[in-house]
Amino acid sequence: MTDLFVQKRAGVPQIVLPMWLDLYNFAQLAEQIGVGVWACRGTSPRWAPGCLADAILEVAGSDEMRGKAQQLSAQIRKTPGRDVAADVIAKLAMSGK
Repeated sequence: MTDLFVQKRAGVPQIVLPMWLDLYNFAQLAEQIGVGVWACRGTSPRWAPGCLADAILEVAGSDEMRGKAQQLSAQIRKTPGRDVAADVIAKLAMSGK
């Protein structure tokens, strides 16, 4: 989980090769918000050099994807997730719920 956060924070488009169930959501989300691609979707969790090469070319050639990744990075850096989580936990603790 930390690695995914650090990568998104770097502002670099992602190539996601999901191997476990929780990572399929990350792959779908990366595509949905335009900051990466789900490589080898049809054969996940297995991958082949050809579909991985296609994903690399797609990401490397997309200025739009790079721009969206950089925008996401700026947003994440502005308000680190741990600070947001700490605020929510503190508010819940003070509310007595």
